[in-house]
Amino acid sequence: MPSKLNVLPEGYILQSPHYTYRIESVLGAGGFGITYLATANIKVGNVSLKGNFAIKEHFVSSDCEREQDSKKVVYSNPAKERVENSRKDFISEAKRLHKVGVNHQNIVKVNEVFEANNTAYYVMEYLEGESLRSFVNKNGAMKEDRLLSLMNPIIEAVQYLHRNRVTHLDIKPDNIMLSHDENGSSRPVLIDFGLSKHYDKNGKPTSTINTLACSDGYAPIEQYAGITTFSPSADIYALGATMWFCLTGKNPKKSTELHEGELASFVKPLSKALSQLIENACKLNRDLRNIQLIYSAASSLTNEDLTKEDDVGHVSTKHIESGKLNYQIYTFNNITKRLIFLFVLILVILETVFSWSGFHDWYYYGLRGIFKQVGTLSFLFLSVYGLTETNNFIQSKKAKYLWTISLALGLYCMDAYRFDFWSIIGWFILFGIVITCYELSVRKFLKFTQIGFLISILLSLFWYTIS
Repeated sequence: MPSKLNVLPEGYILQSPHYTYRIESVLGAGGFGITYLATANIKVGNVSLKGNFAIKEHFVSSDCEREQDSKKVVYSNPAKERVENSRKDFISEAKRLHKVGVNHQNIVKVNEVFEANNTAYYVMEYLEGESLRSFVNKNGAMKEDRLLSLMNPIIEAVQYLHRNRVTHLDIKPDNIMLSHDENGSSRPVLIDFGLSKHYDKNGKPTSTINTLACSDGYAPIEQYAGITTFSPSADIYALGATMWFCLTGKNPKKSTELHEGELASFVKPLSKALSQLIENACKLNRDLRNIQLIYSAASSLTNEDLTKEDDVGHVSTKHIESGKLNYQIYTFNNITKRLIFLFVLILVILETVFSWSGFHDWYYYGLRGIFKQVGTLSFLFLSVYGLTETNNFIQSKKAKYLWTISLALGLYCMDAYRFDFWSIIGWFILFGIVITCYELSVRKFLKFTQIGFLISILLSLFWYTIS
C-alpha cells in the first residue's frame, strides 16, 4: 500500500472536465491504484446538492511516487514505458466499465474518466453500506437462503461481464459491497475492477498489462501462473470460494494447497445441493468447472432444495439459456429415478400378466380403469390449479411432479386400441403441445403457460367423458 506521502491529502481539490472534487479520505489502495472518498457540488436546476463519490487513481506503487508540492505522480525513465502502458490500459478499462456497468445494477457505475496530476482517474458511485466480508464478520456465517439472495445478483452480473468478454479476476468478499437502496433493500454490487481484463473475439487480451496479482483463497491455480486468454472459469472459482466464505465465516485455503473437492467437503453438512454447486465451481482443474451450470444452478435452488438431502425423492430444476429463451430442464436424483423405474416396472408387469390371463377383462375394465380415472381427474384438478394459481404452481415442485405423473398415467391408460393410427398420433401431438407449454413456464411467459393449462383442462375433460 502506498505511504501517506503518496496519497492525496484530505481537502485536496481535484478538478475534472465536469466537476470539482474534494478528497475526504482514503478508502483503500493496492498495487495499481488508490481509491478515495470525495465530495462534489451537483446542480439540479437551481438547487446545489453535495454528493459523495468514490474516485480511483492510477498509481503503480512499485514504480511511482508523488511530488509533495504539485501532487503530480512521477516515475523514473526505466519505469516510464511500464507505467504509461499501465495508465493507458487503466483508462481503456475504465471507459469499458463505464459502458458495461450502466446496464447492470449489480456492477459499480463509472460516471467519468479523466487525466490529471500526470496520471488518470475514474469517478464511481459511492456505495453506502458495507462489504460482504464486513457483513459476515459482524453477523457470522450465513444461512443458505440469505446467501443465495445476495449472491444470485452477483452471479448474474458476472455472467453479464463474461457475455461482454470481460473477466473481473478479483472477485472476493471485500469486492462485493452491500449497498442500501432507497426502499431499504440490500443491493449487492461488484466493485474494484483493478485486475479486470477485456478480450477480443479470438480470446486475446486487448490490454498490454499481464499482471500476476492474486487474492489468496479466491484465485484459482491457473491465475498464479498468469492468465493470458479469456478465462471466465477463473471468476467461477472465485464465486465458489466467496460462497464458501459466506457459509463458513472463514477464508478458504490457497488453491495451490487444496485437494480436489476439499472445499465442498466442509459444507456438506449444510446442504447437499449447495455443496455440489461449490464443488463444481471450485474444481482445481479449470476444464472441469461447468460454467453454464454455475450461471444457472444458483438461481434455480429454492428453500425446498436447501432443506432436503439426496435421500429424499424430488425433482430439481435448472434454467438453461438458449438465445433469448429461458426454459426449465427437470433432473431426477437417484432415489427418484428408482421410484419412477419401480412404478413403470409394476405397470409393465400388470399389463403383461393380466393381458394374457383369465383376468383380462377384470384388469382392463377394473384396475386399469381406476388408474385411468385417477390419472385423468388428477390431471384435470392440477391443470385448473395451474391455470388459476400459475405462480404458485410454477414454484411448487410437488405440483409439477404430480401433474407430470398424472398426465403420463392418464395417457398410458387410454383405450388407444379403439382408435385408428391417426387418432393415436393426434393424442401424442396434443400431449406434446401441453408439455411444450409447461416447459415454457417461466414468469415472463405466464400467459403462454396458462394457454397450456387451458389445453390440459380441455384434454382431461375429453379423456374423462369418453372413458
